[in-house]
Amino acid sequence: MTIEPVQEPALKICTYCEQEKVRIWCGAKLKDGSKVFIDHKHQRWAGRRCPDCEKSRVQTAVKCDRFAKANILRELESKGFEVISSAVPIKVRKDQVEFTVGMRRAFMDGGNIILDSETETGVDMVALVFETVRLATPEQISAMPTARLVGNQMGQLPDATIVSRPVNLSSNLG
Repeated sequence: MTIEPVQEPALKICTYCEQEKVRIWCGAKLKDGSKVFIDHKHQRWAGRRCPDCEKSRVQTAVKCDRFAKANILRELESKGFEVISSAVPIKVRKDQVEFTVGMRRAFMDGGNIILDSETETGVDMVALVFETVRLATPEQISAMPTARLVGNQMGQLPDATIVSRPVNLSSNLG
């Protein structure tokens, strides 16, 4: 990385949040010749994304595991959306209009929906991923008319497997 004289602060529109933010060339260049830009807090710009949007994008990508992403994509496709990009943030299209979909983990607490963090900026829709745990005995699972096991003989389930939950398990698990 080489260092050259620093330029004056300039305003640049972030392509994700579409807000005008400070972008300063810090005088450094990478090996490929591209310039390194920072904001007023000395955080690095990631191409056309401001540091705040890049931080939000990375945090969401880390939180979004394969199972959650597969469920989100399946839900979007069932609603008639065409998936353009499955990388976070997810890009979809419906009726020739493109949308950006973010993801937030959520849970219920006393009838209220609690989100794990603030909704990211620059998204058109947010997929709320609720996680619940249901306990069942092997006998209860075998008696469930809607539960089915899909996969190989080793008991491993493929990514696209959906197993419906039982109607009532609380009676036997006290």
